[in-house]
Amino acid sequence: MVKKVYENRHEVCSFYFTDELRASLDGPDCWAKGWVFNGDNCFNRMRHQQGGGGVIIWGRIIGNTIIGPFHVPEGLKLSSATYCPFPKNSLEPWLDNLPLATMKKTIFMHDNAVSHAAKATTQFLHSLGFVNDLMVCPPNSPDLNPIENLWSIIKCHVYLNGKQYSSKDMWMAIKESAATIPKSTIKKLTDSVNDRLF
Repeated sequence: MVKKVYENRHEVCSFYFTDELRASLDGPDCWAKGWVFNGDNCFNRMRHQQGGGGVIIWGRIIGNTIIGPFHVPEGLKLSSATYCPFPKNSLEPWLDNLPLATMKKTIFMHDNAVSHAAKATTQFLHSLGFVNDLMVCPPNSPDLNPIENLWSIIKCHVYLNGKQYSSKDMWMAIKESAATIPKSTIKKLTDSVNDRLF
């Protein structure tokens, strides 16, 4: 389905790539490793079980532009009702000034998370004009969405030298990191979709 849609329209369409990111306050969600000199104390990391927590953000990229990121309020459970305001607040002002001919050549891409695949979310996106232009992704295929690579770039910058954060500091670090990413890097990611699909 993905390949079929893209083959027919890749020369003339624009893609909106969207997704959420959870950034852990205690560092990347993986094992931490490093050297400790004999007799020195190990570096203690604040783990999730100790209240490490994290920050959830939502954003989108199109062409060479990142829109957002937007902070998901702490403790908010993402459902269709709580997810829809994010594309609404970021897309509606932009779509109001978009020519109808251009709108017809756009495809909205997000994954199959429950809040994305809900009937109410689909109806909401239809109301914005994405009637036949919602890309249906196969399950377990994050490699098809280049915004995942953008999140990886941001995380590498944010977690440099094993840095840890409070919730407020993490959110500020993510915003600052996103603002420094060159447009050429974002364009390279969005242009890579053709190769990813094939």
